Parts: sequence; structure tokens; C-alpha cells
Amino acid sequence: MHVRVPFHFNPVRELEGMIRALGIFKRNKIPIEEKAHALYLYMAGLSSWEIADAMGDRYGRKPSHSSVLNWARALGSVGWTIPPRERRLIAVDETVEKVNGREVYVWAAEYEARSGRSEIRGASNAEASELGDYIILAVPADTLPGLLDVISGRIKSDALLISPIVPMSRSSGYLVHDPSTLDPSVLSAAEYIAKRTGRRVAAAYHTLPAPLLAEMSARLNLGVPVASEKGDFEALRRDLSIDGVRYLHAGPLEVARYLESLVPLLLNIGRRNGIRNPSIKIVKPLDFTLPKSLVYLSQCRPLILTMLTM
Repeated sequence: MHVRVPFHFNPVRELEGMIRALGIFKRNKIPIEEKAHALYLYMAGLSSWEIADAMGDRYGRKPSHSSVLNWARALGSVGWTIPPRERRLIAVDETVEKVNGREVYVWAAEYEARSGRSEIRGASNAEASELGDYIILAVPADTLPGLLDVISGRIKSDALLISPIVPMSRSSGYLVHDPSTLDPSVLSAAEYIAKRTGRRVAAAYHTLPAPLLAEMSARLNLGVPVASEKGDFEALRRDLSIDGVRYLHAGPLEVARYLESLVPLLLNIGRRNGIRNPSIKIVKPLDFTLPKSLVYLSQCRPLILTMLTM
């Protein structure tokens, strides 16, 4: 008599057993079973943010996304192969060094440098401005005049300058938009750049927090209003696309003053409500049907609203 015994393979259990045998984790405030589940999802292709959400739903205990990344690094340290992630977003940082008596800016691209698929080299701002088709002027507002003194005569005639710059000052304890710190005759930093350089300018990225861009596994779901000519907006959206970021044309460069004003507003809100890296998302209004009573009232003319105060 032959008895057929079903074979059940549980990859999470197998991974959990291997983790226990190797003693990878010294501290286990979060049970190894849950860590093994998170690592299995990570190797299946989910991001650390998605895994953190899934773990919270499954176990009622949500780890931070950075904890998930640390677990993956610990697993990789014992020889386990962690599949590389292909990303369209590259986190870039820069620092200034003195070489032979002159300042040189050196950039580090986190993902591409690690993958070895691209060449990274340093250049001065003036040298870099001669090469760029798109030049993002990501500098503090008070350094902008000096930067333009250096690069204005060297920018390619067909280059598009992109300004996320917001000149601000304090008034009665609040941050306010204040382009007069650059030039009393202009109403935005973007218009100041256009006036100084005579080049095409787009105002963009004001509401896109740098820490979110630098976090490679972050799931972005944000809107980026852009003030520029329509053709420049289409080129920027096509060539500088970012996963999870929706570019929205706000109008010509004259609208930049309103986009820049969003930043002090968001910073004030964030400071007073304990919100780090505040941003915006622009959505369509929900479709809904008014109750019959409200439909009736909306058809009455005149509709008078009275507010009584004491």
C-alpha cells in the first residue's frame, strides 16, 4: 500500500530557520518570524515602504522602512544575494573641495555609482553650466546673485534653467515670500534669474522635499506645479520624469511668484503642526450628488447666509 504524503514548502519558514541558524540578528524586539516575512517580501521586489505597511496590516506592528533596509543589509552581509533594484531616480549630493587653489564641486550619485554603470566627475559651477541642457539652480537664495555672476556668460543659449529657489524672510514670527531680497523690481526668484541671464527659465520643484528624493525606496505620490512656457514644460516633463511625481503646468513664468509663496506657507504649517517635509498633492474633486434639500436650496435666489457673533 502506497500512501501519498503532500509536500508543503514554506519559503518564509525556510528563511526563518536559516536566520536562526546563522544568528544574523542579535536583538529581536521584532520576532524573527516577522523579519523573515519582511525579507521574503523584499526579495520578491516590494519596496521597504510597501513592506512596512504590509507588516503593520499583517501583524499589527509596523516597522520603520529603514529597519527593513537594515535587515536586508544584515542578510546580505552573510553572503545572501539581495537582488539589485532598477530605479529611475538617482539620489545626488555634492560637496565643494579646494583643488590647486580653486573650488571644485564634486557630485556623488548614490545608485549609479554603486552599480558602476556611469561615469561621475567633478566640475566647477562655471564649467558645468557650459555643458548642461537642463540646469537646476538648487542654491540658497542669498547665494544666487553671486552664482549668476559666475555662470551667466557661460550658459548654453538653448539651455533651460530650472529654479526651485524661494527667497524668504521672517515677519512677526512667520516665514514669508520676499523676492525683494534679490531685486526690488522682481516678483519671484525665477523672474530674477530670467532677467539676469536672458535664458529660458522654468520655476519647479518648490514643493518636492529633498529628503524624500534622497530616500531611494520612498514611494512618491506628489504633484509638482511648473511655471514656464508650455513647450519648456513639456520638455521638462518628458526628459526629467520622476516615478511618483506628476508635473502640472501652472502657467507662464509670471505665475512663479505664487508657486514660490507655497513654500513658506507649507513650512509654517509644518512647523506649527509637527509635520516634517510637508508637500502637496493636487487631485480632482470627488464626484458626489447633493442631497435633494441642498439642491432645492441652491436653486433659491437669493440665498442669504447670516453669521451671528457675540
